Amino acid sequence: MLHLVDSNKAGKNFNNEPAVNWKSLFRSSEDSFTSSIFGLLFYLPAELFWEILKQSIYNCPDLPDPGKLIGYEFWPSWKNSGGNRVEPDIFAEFEHLDLIIEAKRYDKDQQSFSQWDNQLSAYCESVNRKENLYLLAIGGIWDGDKQVTDLSLDDQHCRVLKCRWTLLLQTITVLQKAAEKQQGTSSDIAQLNVFRDLLLAFRIHGFQTGTLLEFMPTRFAIDNSIEALIPILRLDIPIQLMPIPLNYKIRNFKNLIEKL
Repeated sequence: MLHLVDSNKAGKNFNNEPAVNWKSLFRSSEDSFTSSIFGLLFYLPAELFWEILKQSIYNCPDLPDPGKLIGYEFWPSWKNSGGNRVEPDIFAEFEHLDLIIEAKRYDKDQQSFSQWDNQLSAYCESVNRKENLYLLAIGGIWDGDKQVTDLSLDDQHCRVLKCRWTLLLQTITVLQKAAEKQQGTSSDIAQLNVFRDLLLAFRIHGFQTGTLLEFMPTRFAIDNSIEALIPILRLDIPIQLMPIPLNYKIRNFKNLIEKL
């Protein structure tokens, strides 16, 4: 589907009205973004999937070996202790731990502590519990809240790990470049194809995946750096667009940095 949208073939295949811009629809959709990225990440070996997350999480603590990926479900419907329906974006069960994923479309100021607490309550009511439970809050991170958050309900403990999409993209970009140099086995080629499709998914959903990232070090804080460059670039950004990631395509980025 990603390649269909990227090639502007979607309208022709779904008898779509010519006026509908499929790329624009995908770019703003939180659900298609979340399912596109994690649907591809789950194709990777469990240890590689977990290593990618560890490299992308703010202040990542020591994490246990997850073991095999047993299964995953997008938008499971659980009931919390009050009987209300709770729908996390993803639930992934590993051999040695469980992972709840709460994704927000944009990178800043959307996550909610009460939502995490509600999901922990629903997990305790609806799932066969594991001792090790983690909640990955990806996107929507508040600037002053990048530390791991610990939650507890009765005897169930949960650690909330925090990550921005830009950091996940950065990690995948580095791995994709390394995989391009390797390509020794069919497994290497398969993983490279997954990385390429991940970058395509990011691009379709409005993220810069080209020249801008090529000149940045591995652990560069992308969101902060772009904000620092705004006065220099003199971009006039309407106030109502400020919560949206600043995914501007900056040409001649290398020359700009040299001038700075």
